[in-house]
Order: sequence, then structure tokens, then C-alpha cells
Amino acid sequence: MRRENMTTPAGKKLWQKFVSRKTGAADPLRVRYDALTRRVFGRPVSAREAVARIVSDVRQAGDRALVRYARQLDNFVTSAANLQLSRAERRAAARRVPGSLQRALRRAASHIKSWHASQRSRGRVMVRRPGVRLEERRLPLDRVGVYVPGAMAPLVSTVLMNVLPARVAGVKEIYLATPPGPGGRVLPAILYAAEVAGVDRVYRLGGAAAIAAFALGTKSVPKVDKVVGPTNVFGLEAKRLVVGEVGIDSLAGPSEILILADDTARPGELAWDLLAQGEHGSGAISILLTPSEKLARAVQTEVRALTAMTPELRSAAQAAVVFRVKNLAEAATLADEYAPEHLSLQVRQPKQWLARIRRAGAAFLGPD
Repeated sequence: MRRENMTTPAGKKLWQKFVSRKTGAADPLRVRYDALTRRVFGRPVSAREAVARIVSDVRQAGDRALVRYARQLDNFVTSAANLQLSRAERRAAARRVPGSLQRALRRAASHIKSWHASQRSRGRVMVRRPGVRLEERRLPLDRVGVYVPGAMAPLVSTVLMNVLPARVAGVKEIYLATPPGPGGRVLPAILYAAEVAGVDRVYRLGGAAAIAAFALGTKSVPKVDKVVGPTNVFGLEAKRLVVGEVGIDSLAGPSEILILADDTARPGELAWDLLAQGEHGSGAISILLTPSEKLARAVQTEVRALTAMTPELRSAAQAAVVFRVKNLAEAATLADEYAPEHLSLQVRQPKQWLARIRRAGAAFLGPD
């Protein structure tokens, strides 16, 4: 984690790199990707070329390609019949989830369902005049495939945030794919969330192969109407390649959060917010803007303590930067310039500061 002062040339230069979306840092996964594609394809290839080959293979060979890529990319030796987890496996794994996490996931699920239920529409007549009637109707899809990262960034919340809106909308069948760990193991928390959300099938499939299977269909994996869920660069390229054959959510870039905080903010919670966003993988950006030097130091200390306790968070910490600013007015101006995907206002009177920021995807006000 870096700490910079916005008044220094180095701080201003780094900020401008963030604004232009050019962090200047080498992709920490580039070497890993090169080694991986060399092993699979005989030489390092770009993500786009690798995905084009994977999608073509799945289109031509179906389950045989999925089994081969499970072995080559995820070190999972399996058969087509074992790509889907049985109901017994799912329930047994879900039972291993600590009670506190089970309660947290059920509570989150309740909130998510309530929010999306309030958005549900049965359709309405938009225009009515003699000889003309224009009506809007919203009908659920038959089948949706949800991709959930499970390797570097096992995003358990992704299960709830993608499956439950589909359930509320009335989608008939919902399938989930997530990359397997050693021996085909899937994170129990992901499987518990799948049980809570009502997922119909869970597949041990990773990245581009999972997207291709959902989009094209194989003997073991039925073709879906739409594919959703966060992915890395390979999954992103797979979505780009199959769009038109199947619906997708979006071609989203790296995730990001920008936090404005004053001396009322809680350093531990800010540290977790920064790390949680950085955990999304390569290219993720986590920024904290604060006029408080004391808070900046405290957050940096919390991040160091968390990464020492959980070494898996070190890569997430590398995506985090704390900028010291003159005051919150400057922070608000910078936030509006940056236009973050996620904006968090951990300040006194957050609604007042939100009124100064017009460019943000989602805004979170206060600690609760």
C-alpha cells in the first residue's frame, strides 16, 4: 500500500496516472499469464488469442475441450460427468461454513431480495390514444449462467448479487460456474451462498471455458440465454467473443473504489474496504482521499496488520493508495474528476458532500 501527499509532484503525477487509467505499474499477473499460455499453447499468446482458441475448441469438441482445459488451466483432472457438483457435495460443503458467515450471508440475501423486489415491474401501458396502444412488458429469461471467481479472488457476494435478482425476476433456471481448487474443491462459502440463493446447478469450470460452455452449450452444460458475473481478462475476452450468441451483462473493466474520509472514519473499516476492492484481481484500484494525516497513517497500519495476518491479501494491498489532500472540498473535486465505479463517503454529513459529486457509479454513505 502506498501513501502519497497530493501537494507533492510525485503525488500529483500518480493521481494523473490514475485519472488517465494508466497506473504505470506492470501487470503483476503478466508473467503468470505468459507461463500459463506457454504451457497450454506452446508459446506465450495474448489473452485474446488464447480465448479465441478456447472458445473455438469448446464449440468443436464440447465436453472434451472442457475436460482438457480443466486439466491444463485449473490442474483439475476430471471427467465430463464430474464437472457438475452433485447436490450431496454442495450440501456437505455448505455445512462446513461457520455459523457467523452463514448468518451474514442469509442477512445479505434478505436485503438484496427486498431491494430487487421493489424494482420489479409487471409492465405498463406507455402510450394510449385512438388506434394506438404501446405497452411495455418485462418477461424473465428461461436460463442464466452466473460466473463466480474462485481462484485469486473468491467473491462469495457475487453469488447473491447475481443470482437473487434473477430469482426475483422469475428466471426459471440459474446455473453457476466457478474455477475449482485442488482436487476439484469449491470454496464452501460459495456453495452455501448458492444454496441460499437457490442455484439449480454448480459447475467446476473456470474463466473462458466456463463462459464458452454457457454461451455455446455442451452435452453436460446447457446453453443459457445470458451470462453474467465478474471475470478476469480472459473471461472478459470470452464475453466479447460470444456476445450476440448469448446475452452478457457488460464488458466491464477493472474494479475500483474511491473513498473520501475525515477524522470520524474508522481506520479498520477503511482498510477492509480498500482490500476488498483490490481483491478483485489484476487492474483493480483502491483509493483513499483524506485531509487527516493521522487517519492516513492509521489506515496504512491496519492494512499492514491485515496482510500480515492474511498473506493472501498482499496483492490486494498493492492496489491501494492513500492520498493526503488539503481538505474535503479538494477531495470532492478530485473524486468528481476521477468518476469512480464505487464512491464511499466516510465523512460527517455525507449527503452534503455527495451533492458536490456528479460522476460516480454507486455511492455509499457512512459506515453502516
